[in-house]
This record gives sequence, C-alpha cells and structure tokens, in this order.
Amino acid sequence: MDWIPCSRQATFIASVLSTVSVIAIIVGLPIMHVHIQKVTSIMMMDVELCKLIIL
Repeated sequence: MDWIPCSRQATFIASVLSTVSVIAIIVGLPIMHVHIQKVTSIMMMDVELCKLIIL
C-alpha cells in the first residue's frame, strides 16, 4: 500500500498545476489581446500614413 501516498501527492500536484495553468490563461490572454490590438493599430496608422505620402 505504498502507492496510496504517492497517488495523493500526484493528484495534489496535478491539481495545483492545472489551477496555475488556468489562472495564467485567464490573465495572459487579455494581456496578449491588448498587445496585439495595439500593434495592429500602430501598423494600420503607418499604412494610412504611407497611403497619404504616396498620393
């Protein structure tokens, strides 16, 4: 019956890792979205500036 404490420890570690992963995704996705939106906005402004310069 040595495997029962190991099983409990593995279950605890898996639960902690999955909780940390979910929290990281909940925090990380909005931050990434804002960053990508900012970069896209800057890029579109540069494209509009190039269009004005060419005309």
